[in-house]
Amino acid sequence: MHKTRRSQPIGLGASVPAAIVMVVLGSAGMLKLADLNAFRIALESWTALPHLVRGTLVIAIPTVELGLAGLWFAGLRRRGVRLAAAGFLVLVTAAYLAHAIFFEIPDCGCFGLIAKAQADRRVAVFLVARNGCLLGLLLLSLMADRGGGRRALRVPWRSGPMTRPGFTLLETILVIAIVGLLVSLLMPSLGRARQSAERLASRRALGQHAGVVGAYLLDWDDAYPIYADPDAMLHIIRSQNQVLTYSQYFGTVTGWNVALADMYYNGRSTGDDFQRKGSRPEYTAITPFKYSSAFLAHPEFWNERTRTGPDQWGGVRDAQVQWHSAKVVFIDSLMWDQTARPADPNYSNERNTDVSLLDGSARLVRRSEFEPPYPKGEGGWRGSAWDWGFPGLHTVDGVAGRDIR
Repeated sequence: MHKTRRSQPIGLGASVPAAIVMVVLGSAGMLKLADLNAFRIALESWTALPHLVRGTLVIAIPTVELGLAGLWFAGLRRRGVRLAAAGFLVLVTAAYLAHAIFFEIPDCGCFGLIAKAQADRRVAVFLVARNGCLLGLLLLSLMADRGGGRRALRVPWRSGPMTRPGFTLLETILVIAIVGLLVSLLMPSLGRARQSAERLASRRALGQHAGVVGAYLLDWDDAYPIYADPDAMLHIIRSQNQVLTYSQYFGTVTGWNVALADMYYNGRSTGDDFQRKGSRPEYTAITPFKYSSAFLAHPEFWNERTRTGPDQWGGVRDAQVQWHSAKVVFIDSLMWDQTARPADPNYSNERNTDVSLLDGSARLVRRSEFEPPYPKGEGGWRGSAWDWGFPGLHTVDGVAGRDIR
């Protein structure tokens, strides 16, 4: 006759802290798997690790986190799972700690790279503190387990010498259903949060690039960047790493990053601060952050009464600007439809666009906040790219006008 065996008591003082750790690890693993591309980008700053190792960690870390949490909640070898989780956290925390201590902030004038390095260091410091708390909870759990705890949660064993404590089939199905429901409720929020984070990152990058233009003004006697000859048939923009060729003078508004790379970005003209995150490969040299066409022609060119033609194309100076807080310098062109003219039904006044302004600020602007653009754009001359106007690019009165109401 077999008697029902019972497991050793699992103390509440041991199980509750460990459960908190496993919930955090499982949630972290789910969030990483929900956006592996963002996690991959975050690991790119770990230059001390070989590229192949970083690529492996993109999958290995969330897999280990979810695996440890799953084993714990399945009731399998809970003490071994806690020890494995402690070892995993020690390794990850040591890596983050080394990254926070030894990773040097770049001393170049590359504003985007500096801001990214500072953000990476802040994240590393936060994760070191978080993992330290988790390790403390695991240590508390192991110590309470050794002492047996004052209260115990008894988990029944089924009859037979080979059975182990764990969830019943019904409990397992219920847990899976609850987790699935939570994930289904959480995923839309995660998607919106990811989109919001991407837009905030793009907005921050736009503001940093506006700061670079401010530095350019100081270096070049208050003249705004111009990097093409209005009289040339072909426009070649080059840096030490990139070469772009344009047949249209005003088409060069997408090549400013290459033109400024050597002097202001330490030779960089690509990277996630030149592209909206998730929009296109980071190595693409042509940026969707367009430099306002108003800076490539004199203010008279952007007024219907005074426009004469390409003889008015050329650089402008800061003294001609009247509204620094209302004049766009860079605009995220991915946020508006380049094929829709303002007169078209598809052209919505409710679209929102991220811009940076000459005062160095960057913000989200509704179409209803924009002043109407110069309707004929750059005209129909050779060298013109658009013969209709876009807000932020084709400002009435050029740099002497304003884009924001």
